[in-house]
Amino acid sequence: MANRGFRVANALCPFYGASISIIPIRTMRYHAWGGMKRGKNRIPLDWRKVDHNPAKIPWAWIPDKWKQEHNIDYEYEKELAKYIPGYEPKIPDEEHPDYHETVNYSFHSDTKLVEGFRQALCLTKSVLYEEMPQNIQQLESIDEIPDQDEKVVPIFQKANLFDIDPVNLDFENSKGRRYQDNFLVYPTVQRICPSVLENLIRLCYQHPLSSRVISTRILAKDVECSTYMQRKCDVDPEMTSLIDNNWLVSFKSQGGMHLLSKCPLKPFANAKEIENTKSVALPNIFPVLPVVDLIKKNIYKNITSTGLSNGATLSNLHTLFLLNLSGLTAEELYGQMICQLFTCLHSRAVAKYGAEPLDLPEPISAQAIGSDGQNFHFACMQLNTTMMDSDQGVKNMVWTNAPYEDSSLGRRYLSIPMYDKCAHNHWESQEYYSGYDPSVFRTFLAMWLNGTV
Repeated sequence: MANRGFRVANALCPFYGASISIIPIRTMRYHAWGGMKRGKNRIPLDWRKVDHNPAKIPWAWIPDKWKQEHNIDYEYEKELAKYIPGYEPKIPDEEHPDYHETVNYSFHSDTKLVEGFRQALCLTKSVLYEEMPQNIQQLESIDEIPDQDEKVVPIFQKANLFDIDPVNLDFENSKGRRYQDNFLVYPTVQRICPSVLENLIRLCYQHPLSSRVISTRILAKDVECSTYMQRKCDVDPEMTSLIDNNWLVSFKSQGGMHLLSKCPLKPFANAKEIENTKSVALPNIFPVLPVVDLIKKNIYKNITSTGLSNGATLSNLHTLFLLNLSGLTAEELYGQMICQLFTCLHSRAVAKYGAEPLDLPEPISAQAIGSDGQNFHFACMQLNTTMMDSDQGVKNMVWTNAPYEDSSLGRRYLSIPMYDKCAHNHWESQEYYSGYDPSVFRTFLAMWLNGTV
């Protein structure tokens, strides 16, 4: 890496015969935001990724020619299908074989919940406990891996300092090669996040207790789970006449990594604690509805799938690892974790007990860890019921140790950083990092060891 400080060189001026100082500066044309001023006139690299309506304000004005230009001549579409081989004509939605009059509210892995954590709890009929389950807390105090911290630090150092994406290197442009050190060779979150998570998982295998589960666990990527339910929320009586409070909601979980186990996790709560959930109220997000930002569809298929083949020996979900590659906030990521955990657990409950809603004879439990390579989020969930037609009765349970802050908009949960900063330009430290928190990996390791003892 080249010296990033100012280098002062003396040169002779041929016109005046005097010595002047030359300070090399970086060219501005390599800045990602464009323009000549730092931090101003920012131009996104891809306008298609810009949300031009972040407040989700409905359009109030439509051009006069919009309907005429977007009108589809279905008879002409049928004529095209006669003469063009393989052409699929456009048909009205009502004639589609998967058309339903009932609206389906769809949640997928790209959905951003407005109310974040609290909305996910209302949507999945779950109550929150602001500490980790008792068995996870006990596992945090067991013997550590030998030289544990000395092995964790190089993992995120390698990801932030030395794990360079070869695609960003320009070997043909010799003139621009000197700028690679300053602008092009720094890894992105798409490379940092998987590197950190996968290497932390490998480190967990070095714990002595992990030898018991080496042959009974597998890490699977891009497993697609899907399920659906009929959710009925207790809405304020004043709004009942204006808003339908009975929704068909479908969930789809895809992406991330699934740690699958041969044996299911033991329940985090006993029967008495499950019974006590009847008296606990769900979070109040009035006047926002739990389905406010879910996609409405009339063309859909009701599918319940665990994403695994029937008879798979390693079919029990142990931990769901979510990679925050799109810059979700802590609240949005916690909402994603809860909804995707619910998708995996609900699909397994339907496969085991059938599609008829009921209070499960044996609860199903799983864990979730979300991270962008620096900030970590931990959650545990226990599915106690699939009866979602009311906010009363037995509820599902969620645990997290996330810090929070109280604001005028309610309680907001925050992420837990493993380190404050790790970069080449962090010159305050000889190791180029600061603020390492060893308790983060202890929680990570405790969740990994859950089920080994």
